[in-house]
Amino acid sequence: MAFKRFLNQTAFEKAQLLKDNLFNWQSTPGSIVHLRPNNTVAFYYLGQKALELGELGSTEEYTKLFGREAVKGVDAEGLTIQLKKGRRAVMEYVEKNKMSGQEPVQQALLAWELLRKREDFTVLDEQVQVPQEALADKGQQATRVDLLLIEKATAQLVLLSLEFASSADLDGAAMARLKAVRALPAAVKGGEAIFLKHYQQLFAQKSALGVLNTEAFEIKGISDKSLLILGQAYDAYGRLACLTPADLPDCQCALLGGVAPLKAADFQPLVNFLEKALTSPRAAYLPRKPRVNAFTRLADAHQAAWAALPKLTQPGGFDNLLNDYSKHNGLALHARAKNPRSSQTACAQALAPVFARNETAIAGLIKALNENVSPTWGVTISAVADCHFEVPHKPVPGQTQARVFPKADLAELTGETGRARGLDAALAVTGLKDGREVRALIGVEFKYTEAEFAACAGFTDPAYTEPGRHACLENGERGALCQLRHGAALPAFGEFNLDNMFGKPNPLDGHEGACLFAGPVNQLYRSHYTLLRLKEHFGFDEALLLVVYDNRNTSLTTAERPSPENQPQQGPMERYRLRLAPEHKAGFAALPVQAIIAAYAAGIAKKTPPWLAKVRSRYQW
Repeated sequence: MAFKRFLNQTAFEKAQLLKDNLFNWQSTPGSIVHLRPNNTVAFYYLGQKALELGELGSTEEYTKLFGREAVKGVDAEGLTIQLKKGRRAVMEYVEKNKMSGQEPVQQALLAWELLRKREDFTVLDEQVQVPQEALADKGQQATRVDLLLIEKATAQLVLLSLEFASSADLDGAAMARLKAVRALPAAVKGGEAIFLKHYQQLFAQKSALGVLNTEAFEIKGISDKSLLILGQAYDAYGRLACLTPADLPDCQCALLGGVAPLKAADFQPLVNFLEKALTSPRAAYLPRKPRVNAFTRLADAHQAAWAALPKLTQPGGFDNLLNDYSKHNGLALHARAKNPRSSQTACAQALAPVFARNETAIAGLIKALNENVSPTWGVTISAVADCHFEVPHKPVPGQTQARVFPKADLAELTGETGRARGLDAALAVTGLKDGREVRALIGVEFKYTEAEFAACAGFTDPAYTEPGRHACLENGERGALCQLRHGAALPAFGEFNLDNMFGKPNPLDGHEGACLFAGPVNQLYRSHYTLLRLKEHFGFDEALLLVVYDNRNTSLTTAERPSPENQPQQGPMERYRLRLAPEHKAGFAALPVQAIIAAYAAGIAKKTPPWLAKVRSRYQW
């Protein structure tokens, strides 16, 4: 089979000489022994391959220590020393890369701890991923089984998807992964019978090598036990409570509040956990869409194709100007960044020709804004005076901090700190409103591949109390408990400022179900508040918060998944606009980036200029 994870007879006989090393390694927390294709034995530690013995029994045996090139020949006598070096190298790597809290490390330690007594279950394999050529159903090629166990009492295989209660996607993406895991054996060429035969052979070899600490027996089938949720049960209940029975796979799972040896008695039908979650006190929860949506995967493919282009054709049309601008202003602006999900980069590329004072682009932008935004905003734009990115720019210490756009101290104006709390871009424009000339500020919030706007940082703050979180979703005394109002002391969430933006009662101090700011609307409001403070600071007459987004990213325009306490009917941008006070509704708008690019192109009568061809090539706009 293409996914062979057992050894041929010659390699198996060679591995038997190493039984003590294999057993000692598997007995160490966070460690596991893998039998790999090509007659290889691999020693994994904290989710990383520490040492590999390759081509056992052949004339081309080799040893490969973590992070080093392979060395020909397996030194059996020195294997203990090599294993120590391998484990030390992994520890140094984990520490250097600050991985101790990341999922592979957590998973390795928790899996070992859960199964350390091995009373009910034996770990047969981990990180099971069947290669594409062994699958009849190609749609399953990315499916991974975290742990494959044998339940001793039933002699069945348990395909376990290991999840953490702290995962923001436990209620949605984890369920989708679990359903895929359960379907994996049937997706193998030859079906479940081949899958079972394969692991029967692996079971026999690992038992004989002393790795499993149990005698081999005939595997009778595949169990319906499927899911582990590790962490605080209270947190897990809060996330499970967002599900409906239709969302659940037909299986049993174990929901564990802490790390303990895994028992068969810990498993029960997942629907039972859901029923308990809906009736028990539970942690309040913010529904989230999967971090990776269909459009993100499409964008990944576009960006991979772009990155493969010759270096001379990669840069955008005005990258040198953008790079000089970034350095001069001390910004972390990456004009040519290859991160396929970087909205900062996409924003810079989309507005770069306006920043570079390209007349055609400026005329196109004005046309797009006047046609799509001005009718409701009330300002007809006649000129673009300035275009800046990552606004405001922090004033240079020691210099006179005159109120000259775009330099301002954001912390002083809004109480916010960090680059993410500013505007992605800002335009200073002039125009007419009700027949009079005005100078206006347009703040741009740019969204490319994100599946959502940012959730409330106060709600997710570890220091926030559970009663406070419940108040966020179940009205109550939100105003008295709000973390952003009291803990972070942000002026934006003061009663006076909220009343001014939304009217009385405002969403925080009112009693209208879940707080408007608990979900993605939070980011929109904070950006809008920042814009209005900048308008006041720099003396603009009018201001507009403009969300520019890719219209293929439909998750930004649809309602987020509901929770029991929060049942949104519109997408976040529309929910925010509808809740604004009448005098502020006109100052908020959304516009697809495709409309801006189309307006650029409409003003070009002859050959498409290189800058437009490059941005279209990269983003397919």
